[in-house]
Amino acid sequence: MAVIAHQTGVEWQERLGLVVEAIRAWPDWRGEVARRMRAEEGTAVQGQAALYAYAQYVRDFITLMCAVLGKAPAADERFWKLAMNLHDELGGFTGIDAAHGKMLRGIGDQLDETTRQRCREAVETAHRGLHDQLAMLDWPINLFALGPGTESISDLFLVPLEHWGAKAAKASAGAQLYFDSHRPQVESEHQMEIRRVIAMELEQMDPSEASVIWNSGVNAAEATARIHLAALENGFRVSLAATEAQ
Repeated sequence: MAVIAHQTGVEWQERLGLVVEAIRAWPDWRGEVARRMRAEEGTAVQGQAALYAYAQYVRDFITLMCAVLGKAPAADERFWKLAMNLHDELGGFTGIDAAHGKMLRGIGDQLDETTRQRCREAVETAHRGLHDQLAMLDWPINLFALGPGTESISDLFLVPLEHWGAKAAKASAGAQLYFDSHRPQVESEHQMEIRRVIAMELEQMDPSEASVIWNSGVNAAEATARIHLAALENGFRVSLAATEAQ
């Protein structure tokens, strides 16, 4: 979508909303894998395997958020908006210890090492892809990956995961806390802040520069969403091999 004139921050935010709507409309989010996961067919051990695979996928997420923050204009309003987002992820403003590693610690302890290794291998490519999108992309393109490509669609991969791992999650206070602290109503303000920061950046650019950043950013958002989808599906498939016999 070409940019033909200067747009206000509100207009940019509206366009970002359309990008999110388009990603959320992908039929893959409602495909066979998602349907099976939402049906809660998984055994407790299969749920543990899926949750363990996911934990390996997001094991560096806080570090990756720091990498995005590190590319923000220092001591600028945009920097502090994202710093508050990161503080929330760490539990600072919610009063909840929301650090990813702590919440999912212990998930998979009952799995044998062969299963754990298969889970790690199943999501490793996606894990590297997420790193590339958040840690390697330039500012503000990396914000598209973090906002429209992640925060705005997190429920699309977390809700099926929670259903599939329901039996395992019920036995893990940390896992349940993880899902509770990533509900859409909790994530809403985070993703809106990211949209506002992106809009601030684009509004300050001339139309030709904004057009280049916009197109690269939309590509980054879509690529990141695909990575999340691949991690979810690969984690589901490897969990199918886990059995109650362990």
